[in-house]
Amino acid sequence: SMSSFDRLISQIDAFIRKFYKNQIIKGLILFVGVLLFTYLFVITLEFFGKFGSNVRATLFFSFIAVNVFILGKYIVIPALKLKSFGSRIDRYQASTIIGRFFPKISDRLLNTLQLSDRMDVNSTDYELINASVQQRSSTMSTIPFTNAIDLSDNKRYAFWVIPVVLVMFLFGVFRPEVYTQGTDRLLNYNQEYIEPAPFEFSLLTNDNTIEEGEDYK
Repeated sequence: SMSSFDRLISQIDAFIRKFYKNQIIKGLILFVGVLLFTYLFVITLEFFGKFGSNVRATLFFSFIAVNVFILGKYIVIPALKLKSFGSRIDRYQASTIIGRFFPKISDRLLNTLQLSDRMDVNSTDYELINASVQQRSSTMSTIPFTNAIDLSDNKRYAFWVIPVVLVMFLFGVFRPEVYTQGTDRLLNYNQEYIEPAPFEFSLLTNDNTIEEGEDYK
């Protein structure tokens, strides 16, 4: 059967997994918010600025770079750490975070980990130290460490995305050409666009034939 210390360790490991899940949720909210905001920003800038090729290319690639960076740093890396790739927080660091939420056991938790790391099977006081580790662990293994992280706290971060969505909706209803023209000009940043003239010539007569040398009214 599982010893008290093993149960304690599995709880700390569950906390570490939840720590990274929480980071991924935060990262997703940040990514969606920045993606929508930067998209709105660059197409509006281009729609009203009507920039040349170089500026459009800069806007387009800056937009991609910013969003790829956020995707990597705040979603992909925590996801890899959740799956145990790369360096993740160790049990000591996790215990420090848990200790902030459960201050009563903060020192005891760290001390128990330190004691366990110092245990040597060949030592004369191995049994005594092991008994102490198991006894300390059993008093803490009923505490729900994962409660130190509340995933629903992330709702408050989602609220700053709402104004961006609202502005995007209003543009979609009242100025849809900002999306169509702005996006088209950015995607085709190499293409030169000729601005339509602010006037046009229109003939008021239907008579399209004329004698050579005659005036045309």
